[in-house]
Amino acid sequence: LLFVIGLVLGFLNVAEKEASRFLIATVALTIVSIGVLTTGLSAYSALDPVRLIAMNIAALAGAAALVVGIKEIVGIGKN
Repeated sequence: LLFVIGLVLGFLNVAEKEASRFLIATVALTIVSIGVLTTGLSAYSALDPVRLIAMNIAALAGAAALVVGIKEIVGIGKN
């Protein structure tokens, strides 16, 4: 569900002028999410909500970044 919402957000909410900033922020969020998921912190049950939040952010932001990245590549190809 979050992946589909991310696709919609990527198509509708990210303007062309803010695409590069959005992609940089998405890379940063993805790196942080991967860090949270791969560390030993996620092994403790008390920190399980942090792991779930990181997974959800990665799903949403990753889908939106996929759409914005493709739109940017097509835009570069047209020029």
